[in-house]
Amino acid sequence: MTMQDFEICKAKLKGKKDVTFKSFPSLNHLMMTGTGTGISKPDEYQIEGHVTEEVIDAIVKFVLD
Repeated sequence: MTMQDFEICKAKLKGKKDVTFKSFPSLNHLMMTGTGTGISKPDEYQIEGHVTEEVIDAIVKFVLD
């Protein structure tokens, strides 16, 4: 999703109480540090990686709140 798409989604769902938006600009859609404009490159699938601690912390906070 591009940031433009992200902003469109936010605008469409504005005012909904059961919706939360969180952006991780330095991560690709695999929730790992990627390169480029936030869109994964095919070769990134060949690089071993892990979901970042930042994402795990955000998920834990969301679940516990």
